[in-house]
Amino acid sequence: MSGRKFLQSFVTPNTLAGLYSQLSYSTFPYQLILYLEGESDIKFYQNHLDINKVKFVNSNGKPNAKAVINKLNSIVSEKKRKSYLALVDSDFENLLNTPTVPNLIRTDCHDLEVQIIFSNPTLDKLRKLLTSYIDANKYAKFQGKVIPTIFLLSYNIGLIKLYSATYNRSICFKEIDYSNILDKDMNFDKENLYKVFLGTYYQNFLGFIDRNGYNTQDKEIINLLSINQICNGHDIINISVFILENYLSNNKPTFKEFEQAIRIQFSKEELEKTNFCIELLEWFTGNGIDRDVITNEHYQYL
Repeated sequence: MSGRKFLQSFVTPNTLAGLYSQLSYSTFPYQLILYLEGESDIKFYQNHLDINKVKFVNSNGKPNAKAVINKLNSIVSEKKRKSYLALVDSDFENLLNTPTVPNLIRTDCHDLEVQIIFSNPTLDKLRKLLTSYIDANKYAKFQGKVIPTIFLLSYNIGLIKLYSATYNRSICFKEIDYSNILDKDMNFDKENLYKVFLGTYYQNFLGFIDRNGYNTQDKEIINLLSINQICNGHDIINISVFILENYLSNNKPTFKEFEQAIRIQFSKEELEKTNFCIELLEWFTGNGIDRDVITNEHYQYL
């Protein structure tokens, strides 16, 4: 076991909940303990929330962040639930109308990256970022095809993940090899994609997407209201990086570089227009937290 994994093995809901006891210490300088899914989320919110008022905690995953809130809610009286909160990705919970719990707020879209990408209806943030890496000579062959391919592929992978989450199927999505999915012309066979991932679940999956209205024409994918709930930000980034490396660019960014470049495009004004930020500000007001905890973005934490 690596040193990092060894340390992560000690990050449990019980150890995370133990941080709440620090609020009773007179020397504890923060107004709020904020539980987040991981280190990259901490870096994002450190650029938007006052680091002198908020204690950021890496929960080592969404399940831990949810579990620590459930743990604290079970032992802290309702009147005293004013100093801890979790911000997490929705994943498919908004789409599936999964009930939320007190002191936990989730993103409007599938995840933070999708929230940022879809903050502009013309997807300018993603277009601008891709353009910064594209070789014009290589792009000529694929003009008008890049954005549709990214979302068509991420949407269909998202459908498989939604099916897997709905029926608790054991389907492996780690280290997807896009070279076995996209051909030299940046096309892919949707039915073959389904069969490779789903195996014996294939027919059941087709019935699932038909019943729920997800089986739509490819050209209509980008206009679906549910696309920002089904597409996964990690898939969008991984597909974008793969396409840049193999079709469009001589200068391939890493996943982390691309993720960071997307996140730093999100302004305070855009953040404050989101439903989850409005909910966050209402939570602050209702629990005696200064609303000026939200600061102007400065992106010194990258």
